[in-house]
Amino acid sequence: MTSWRDVLPVHPAAELFPMMSDAELRELADDVKKNGLHERVKTIKDNGKLYLLDGRNRLDAIELAGRKIEHCARRNVDHGGRGTGHH
Repeated sequence: MTSWRDVLPVHPAAELFPMMSDAELRELADDVKKNGLHERVKTIKDNGKLYLLDGRNRLDAIELAGRKIEHCARRNVDHGGRGTGHH
């Protein structure tokens, strides 16, 4: 099975956001199974390449829950941190 990490590189700035513990990730995965995803992941284009800026935990939880990621909503963020649209 292909992971989201195989197709969407993580931007270095994402390191500012902490990763969840295994227990927290399992709890989030259970919530995603029950209620779906509530917060969009955030992406950024840097030198013409799309990167994940925020949402590593959410995408990991979606995978852990056995859900498909290709339909996951995302919000593009420009370099000033402003949203540029929903997808």
